[in-house]
Amino acid sequence: MGYLTKTVAAVLQQWQGLRNDIAAISQVLQDQTNAIREYKDSQHKTDDQAPTLIKAELATPVPIRVETEAKERHPVRDKLKWVAEILGIAAAVVLAFLAYFQWKETQNTVKQLKRQIAMDQRAWLLLDTDVSDTFQMHEGDFAVPISLTNIGKSPAENIHGFIEVDELTQEEVGTSDYGPGKERTNIKAGLIYPQKPHETKAYKWASEKKPVAIDSQRHLQFETGKIVVVIRGKLFYEDIFHVEHWIEFCHAISGNPSSKAGKCVEQNKIDSNDE
Repeated sequence: MGYLTKTVAAVLQQWQGLRNDIAAISQVLQDQTNAIREYKDSQHKTDDQAPTLIKAELATPVPIRVETEAKERHPVRDKLKWVAEILGIAAAVVLAFLAYFQWKETQNTVKQLKRQIAMDQRAWLLLDTDVSDTFQMHEGDFAVPISLTNIGKSPAENIHGFIEVDELTQEEVGTSDYGPGKERTNIKAGLIYPQKPHETKAYKWASEKKPVAIDSQRHLQFETGKIVVVIRGKLFYEDIFHVEHWIEFCHAISGNPSSKAGKCVEQNKIDSNDE
């Protein structure tokens, strides 16, 4: 009896412990089930609530208004763009004209400067009449001393031309002209440097292309002023800038000062070439 009672008591005690464990497990499962149910209920409540559309409703018209205003502003912007393009073209045209006139003015300034330099540095060829006035009507060839002087600052180049010698009365001086059939003394020189005269002689030629011989009768007429020796000519030359120039001259040789004036002097000319 004692052994059986102890055995039964032990079995009952174990069974009681098992029931307690089962009850604890059941409670845990119940708690978990309740927690899951509460979570689901809270999700259903959240889904059932209407979404707040205030921000969406307020934000929705803004792009529409902006787009509408942008569409309304397009004509104004196009007009402004068109005006800006016109103003840009006008400004470009004005600047082009200003640039052209400035270039033109610069070219004129450079041209004037070059002209001044050329005029200052060019060669100036002339007939030294003082040398020709030393002519004496003595027996021998009718030859007048000629001195071509460069009073410029640079050499005269490629000099060529002619000189005629005539015997004229005072009334005829300056009235005759260059013409065919008159024998001339040709002048030719490569260079004439400044202040270094080119000296030669100009002859009065006979019909047989020989110098006229001076006799006593011519000597007497010259000394008494009945005839005047006139030298006339035209010379061409170039300066160092390769600009062509010319000089035309007429000079009367006589012991009578009045013979040196008048129409012969009026035939003295020079060119006006500067480029």
